[in-house]
Amino acid sequence: ILAGFQAALSETPDLDAVVYINLNLKVDARLAATGVRHVLQGADAAIGTRSEHQGGKVVGAGPLGRAKSIAFNRLVTTVLPQLRPWRDTNAPLKVFSPQAARMLFENAVIPRVTLDVEWLTLLHASGLRVVPFGVVWTQRPGSSPPWHLVLRSAVDVVAIRRRWGVPANPA
Repeated sequence: ILAGFQAALSETPDLDAVVYINLNLKVDARLAATGVRHVLQGADAAIGTRSEHQGGKVVGAGPLGRAKSIAFNRLVTTVLPQLRPWRDTNAPLKVFSPQAARMLFENAVIPRVTLDVEWLTLLHASGLRVVPFGVVWTQRPGSSPPWHLVLRSAVDVVAIRRRWGVPANPA
């Protein structure tokens, strides 16, 4: 994904924004227009969130899927308190300014499911302006991460904390 950002910006350095949407299209790609609008209005990144508190919605996840998502978000915001304002640390749609995209491909190292957490941590640590916006996320059969990734993701969250730390004032 980050190599794609780099290639896009190398090929067309005057892009207004770079968009990332989960490959399984659980979110309607047309919603990226909202994120692009935020970036054009001065945000460094616009993060599409499933959080109902921030205008998002989840369709078809079921109780187990919701519980897994809530538990993971609690783990992340406990280990990385600077992300407590984010109710959806695995946001499925992201729009970045070229500056933010460059910062990510120059610094991010995690290529797995927890890349979202590292990206939010890096954006926060860089002091970039990040704006959430609500998206509708629809569960698709067979598209949930396998359970064996749960432990790997927990290890990644700890590695993110070790690599990027926790600011003195995490709020």
